[in-house]
Amino acid sequence: MPSGHAPLTSSSMKEYSPPASSASPASPALSNQKGLKPYRLSLWGIVVSIPVLVTLSPAIASIPIVKTIKQSQVSGKDGKLHTINVWRGHGVSLSFYKLKETIKRVWIDDPSKVLVDSDGCLQGIDNDCESSGAGLLHLRRINQLDIKGIPKTQATHLTVITESRTGRNSYHFRVFPANDNPKYSQITIVPDAKSKPLKPIQKNPDINVKYIGQGIDKALRNGLVARDDELYKRVHNLLQALRRGENLQLAAFKSGVSMRLIRKLQKLGRNSTTFPITQR
Repeated sequence: MPSGHAPLTSSSMKEYSPPASSASPASPALSNQKGLKPYRLSLWGIVVSIPVLVTLSPAIASIPIVKTIKQSQVSGKDGKLHTINVWRGHGVSLSFYKLKETIKRVWIDDPSKVLVDSDGCLQGIDNDCESSGAGLLHLRRINQLDIKGIPKTQATHLTVITESRTGRNSYHFRVFPANDNPKYSQITIVPDAKSKPLKPIQKNPDINVKYIGQGIDKALRNGLVARDDELYKRVHNLLQALRRGENLQLAAFKSGVSMRLIRKLQKLGRNSTTFPITQR
């Protein structure tokens, strides 16, 4: 070390404060704070920048959590091979909770880049698993391992065997490591909506179109209804539909004529009795 210079120590560094430059005077806000060290300014800059670094971008903040797939889309004779993407640092869960089925066994053909975990003991994953059962799987991407005998491919195949009160089901997925922004965090398999059984269309219950026509004509002659009445027009449309072979209930609904009135007209057409013609 050259002579005439004091050695640098931690204490001498803390006490040292560089003189203000004459060309660029210190700001009043800084000059009024006695003993302010330059390294404190650096730390303050770091603290201020932290919120900027951790703020999520709009693309990541708007990621939908759950993606739903119908059971028939991934299982059974009509099922297709559905792709599950996994991202770096963003795993994906596969849920069977909605089906009320228990996962019994899992196979992943290439475990060199995707780890499979579950919320229970599973055959094919856990070595000691006497009573297997889980409802959710978690797929996690890892750096590719060199496993002897396993070919290197872009994607791998996942097979899931479940059990319910009605028997066993198998589900098949294609697992693909993706490099874009995550699109979801969980895939939920949901049961297909049960379609309501259609009510059988009843045949015309002892209704004779001839008697209905005679009944409305008799009502017209007796002044119970007029040709320009809305009710007469409805009955006329009903008779036309029935003569075309339409179902009685459907024709009555489309024409706006009640079954009660139809029976009244038929009764009127069969005998000479007259009574008020109304929908009730």
